[in-house]
Amino acid sequence: MTYTNDKTFFKKTISVNNTTERQDLTDSFADVVGSSITYTPETYANNILYEYVTTWVYKDSTSKLNFKLLEYNTGTSSWDTVAGSYLTIKSKMKGSGQINFRYIFNNVNSQKQLKLQCKEESSTTEGYLHSNEDNDRFYDPYVTCSSI
Repeated sequence: MTYTNDKTFFKKTISVNNTTERQDLTDSFADVVGSSITYTPETYANNILYEYVTTWVYKDSTSKLNFKLLEYNTGTSSWDTVAGSYLTIKSKMKGSGQINFRYIFNNVNSQKQLKLQCKEESSTTEGYLHSNEDNDRFYDPYVTCSSI
């Protein structure tokens, strides 16, 4: 197979988190295991692509999980929610699947420190991350950032 380098992606950083257990979610936002990354874009790039990949599985008969992306604000030394970065996954029956969260930052040329947070919608729509339905296999989540 031939691969063409079209210079669309300039610099890519990948971080894999070794996971030996599922992440049990609650109804409060908490950091998603393996989602944190600090990234400095190439000087000639205008945008940054953040991508996080893992799995989810229901805990009850249904699940509804809410995600949001946060950026560290060095001026206030706090984490700010990135506008427009919410994602909701809902299953009306037992299920599981892959999560592929992507977000593009436009017109940036400085370092970003990013992470995801997740919560269950309620105690009747619970779920886990990084596991299969039988909760006997655990998947290593990974996060990437690319200059584009």
